[in-house]
Amino acid sequence: MKIAARFPVKSNRFLYGGIILLHVGVFFTSFSLLNQLWALALVLFATIGSFYFSRKQYLLITNSPDDLCWSGEAWLMHTNGSSEGVGYLDLLASSWVTPFFCLLKFKQNDQEFAWFFTHRSLGDRLYRELCYLVNRNIKNTI
Repeated sequence: MKIAARFPVKSNRFLYGGIILLHVGVFFTSFSLLNQLWALALVLFATIGSFYFSRKQYLLITNSPDDLCWSGEAWLMHTNGSSEGVGYLDLLASSWVTPFFCLLKFKQNDQEFAWFFTHRSLGDRLYRELCYLVNRNIKNTI
């Protein structure tokens, strides 16, 4: 199988740090605004729950069994890291493409996937190539 481009899915410390800072900021802001202990406890439990689900989503969009690949005709990814199990992915129009990051959403059979790419993690040339391929692919599907 011929691969035209590979885009590695990597963790992003800046995004993870932002998630942590946002949740800590919400708790300390509520700590300074609320006077009652029951309200602080409620905010604490809600913040912990929100952090749990945010971290779970973060791990889903920054981990994958292989790199995202473009074959020249279709998006694909090897399943479970093996070269025999190749999964062809359909790019969803709900994907986000900005000058700084891409949140790409794909569908395979009835299952949806999303992966997060940044300009910094891929490098200038590879990120521009990814944005070009995604924008062209979205325009062709609409």
